[in-house]
Amino acid sequence: MDLIEKEHPELKKIQDNPNADLSTEDAIKTLQNHPETFIHPALINGPEFIRIKTPHEVVKNVSKMLLIFTI
Repeated sequence: MDLIEKEHPELKKIQDNPNADLSTEDAIKTLQNHPETFIHPALINGPEFIRIKTPHEVVKNVSKMLLIFTI
């Protein structure tokens, strides 16, 4: 799963080849130092991981996670 927006202007500034595949370690370092390159936010609840692209997805998925969590 890609976590970094390869077309982001900041990534193009810091990487010689922004389209190159980054190692896991390099991707984590990039996200730590340049969080603006993160492709989409994510909801994480234990082992559950959901990529969020719109505000509506937050509401929809948080409701599901809360339902699962309270059962």
